[in-house]
Amino acid sequence: MNPITHITEHQHEVDSNNSYTPGFKYHYETNSLYDLSTKLVCKNSYEAPKITSLIVTSTVGEATGPIIRKGKWMPVKKNKLSEATTKKPKNLHLTARRALSLLLGTTINERKYRVSRPSLGVRSGKLAAYKVTLQKKKMFFFLERFLEAITKENASLTSGSNKGAWGVKHKDGFPQIELKENIRSKKKKASDFINDGSSNKKVISTYFDGNGNFHYGVPSFFIFREIEQNPEFEALKNHGFSITIKTTAKTDQEARLLLSSWGFPWSLAKHSEST
Repeated sequence: MNPITHITEHQHEVDSNNSYTPGFKYHYETNSLYDLSTKLVCKNSYEAPKITSLIVTSTVGEATGPIIRKGKWMPVKKNKLSEATTKKPKNLHLTARRALSLLLGTTINERKYRVSRPSLGVRSGKLAAYKVTLQKKKMFFFLERFLEAITKENASLTSGSNKGAWGVKHKDGFPQIELKENIRSKKKKASDFINDGSSNKKVISTYFDGNGNFHYGVPSFFIFREIEQNPEFEALKNHGFSITIKTTAKTDQEARLLLSSWGFPWSLAKHSEST
């Protein structure tokens, strides 16, 4: 049975407060908790790994206007790449903020640069990214929608091809960006070190940080249907965001077992052989 289909069948379970319980939370409490406690030989259910919070971040530093270079106001230099990956529409940061508000349904926090770095084109006080921390029900609701979107994208793979609907490579079922090495060395920017999944950023090679936390850069906002079908968000086709799932797992293997209980698209056997 498909884990996602099984979970959505209990999407409207009612708790003691007469409010709806997310399907992923119900599945964890009724099925995954006992299964994880057995596999990890936990003394009680409190020792089993669980998700504590989910962090969504979208970098918009290059879209908020000109930057300071060598003490003077100068526009950002254009790269000699395709226009689709380098062209930054006006007010892109406002569009990204509205998209995050639509997806997450909560307050969006602004993250600003604290220290000026002229060599990287950064000045203190400038908007760097939007960050949202989800917990409890909102976290499970968004996690379910995210996994459904990833599963649909993974299902769009054709036989003999490792590319999905938006022309990006896939690894373990997750969309990945196809990196192209430039002949000329470019000047490093502050945004190059932040993984938000955008086409002009490098994507991390591993999903875990060694402490049981999961990181993933979504290549495009268009992975969600409500964003793709809205003409207002057309500028976000090549702009992405990052997702960090914090867990109480002590190791990456425990975190992988936890996320696999919800049907995350990867193979545990393949991972264990590589490690």
